Order: sequence, then C-alpha cells, then structure tokens
Amino acid sequence: MTQLAEQCMDGAAYLLSSKAGAEALLRLLGVANAKQRKAFCRDLKGKWAPLATNSVDYVVMMRVATTVDDTVLLSKTMVAEWIQDMETLCFDKYAHKVLAWLLRPGDAHLFSPYERECLALPAPASQKAPAKRQQELLRTLKPAILGVLLQKPLVAAVDQSAKELLAAYLSSDWDEALIEALVTATVQEAKKEDLGLLNNGTATHSLIVLMKLEPEKGPHLSQQLWERCLRPHLVAAATSRCAFVLLDMLKRDSLKESILMDLRKKKGVIEKALATTEAAGLKVNGAKNLLAEVK
Repeated sequence: MTQLAEQCMDGAAYLLSSKAGAEALLRLLGVANAKQRKAFCRDLKGKWAPLATNSVDYVVMMRVATTVDDTVLLSKTMVAEWIQDMETLCFDKYAHKVLAWLLRPGDAHLFSPYERECLALPAPASQKAPAKRQQELLRTLKPAILGVLLQKPLVAAVDQSAKELLAAYLSSDWDEALIEALVTATVQEAKKEDLGLLNNGTATHSLIVLMKLEPEKGPHLSQQLWERCLRPHLVAAATSRCAFVLLDMLKRDSLKESILMDLRKKKGVIEKALATTEAAGLKVNGAKNLLAEVK
C-alpha cells in the first residue's frame, strides 16, 4: 500500500470524483506520508465544504480529520473553510456527520456500521494520538459549532441532521449556555398555537434523547423543561406530542410527584381537551398513556 500511495497520491484529489475512487482514497490516506498528505490537502483548497456535503466524499473528510497529523495545516485549510459555511454544514445530511465524528468518534448511536468500518481502516503512517488530534482540531471548530447551535437550538432539535449534531455536542460537553438557549427557545415556542415546533415528533424525540444525556451534576434539562416550559402549558402539552416527553419525565424520581400532582389537578380539563383532539382525528396515544399514570 505504501508503494501504491507513492504512485497515486499525486493525483489523489481526482479519486474523489467516484465512489470507488473515494473508497480507495480511504485506504491510501492511512499509508501516505506527511508530504503526500500535505500536498493532497493543498489540492483541496476551496473544496472542503462542498466535499463535506457530498454523499460519497464526506467519509473521506472524516478520514482526513482522523489520519492527518499536521493539525495546524488542517486548521488553516479544512477547518477554516468549514467555519465559513458552518450553519450549512450543521444542517446538512452528510456534513453534520463529519462534525459529529470529531465530537463523538465511533459513537454507534450516531454512525452506521459502514462509516465506523471506514474510519477504523489501518493508518500506520499516522503517529499522533487520536485524542490529541481531536483536541487540536476542536480548538477552533468546536466554538463555531456551538455558535450555530446557540442561535438555533430548537430548530436544530427538529432537523433530521442537526439533531444528531446537537446530541453529539451535548454528549461531549454538557454546555450550560446551550442548555439554557434550548430551554429558552422551548419556552418561547410553547406560547405559540398548538405549541409550535414542540408538537413535532422529531422535536419530542430529540428532547427525550437529550434528557437521557443529563449528567448527575450540572443543569438538568428535564427539570427546566418541566418547570419553565411544560408545566405552564400542561393541558396543551398533555394532549400533544409533548405527552411523550412528560411520560419520560415520570421515570425521574425528582419530577414524578410534581408532574402527577399537576396532572391530578387538571385531569378533568385534560380529558375534555383530549376528547376534542381525538374527535378532530388526531392521535392521542401519548395523552391516554399519560392519564393512565394518574391514580
């Protein structure tokens, strides 16, 4: 493979034009020397962001980020170009995976077996410790990702791609400012008709996933969502998709009694609202399961 790298790396950028070429490049990057990798990175000037959003080449971008030891070079080229288009990348079907890998490399909840297999290919020419490489790349990349998520936390939570990046970020760093931004966004959204984006299956699933990431110490997302967002709009929440969020909250001893007490107080109103919702042809399984918890 080393001999093959010597023969092919000069024109390696052209391999990105096909799936077969990209898969060959995944292997070449593991054996290419520092000089060859540097030349390859320079050949991609102005193309880093488009390649990260490409359905084939995004995996190559992940491989570059995990094999090239010269993180100063990557920061000046790859990372610098990504930062210019960070919002687009965060919400992109493929690019969000590139960013998420740097935050949570190898996470089976976020990446497919194919992606993990590609990133696990041998890389004997890489000398730097993976954790150190990751830390050096995230030094400038992580604040840029956070900036996008802080601006649009709830929009990210309802987006099929960005929600994975949001989970990856909070898995790696339970950031207090990001939690506050997300809760504040839900509070504002709850004031809208039918709870706005909160009455969305993707949103409720995302909130449940994020609540499961809560550390023992630090801001508790579940408690803040209950007290500031759902409790003030309990009837609407209980008869919407947010019922599933409330059901998940009931699994927490710290919240269970408070939620059940409020549900008992408003049970009659909730039942009437439930009947109206069901008569309109809307699904109410979550609400029925929630009321079943009220003894």
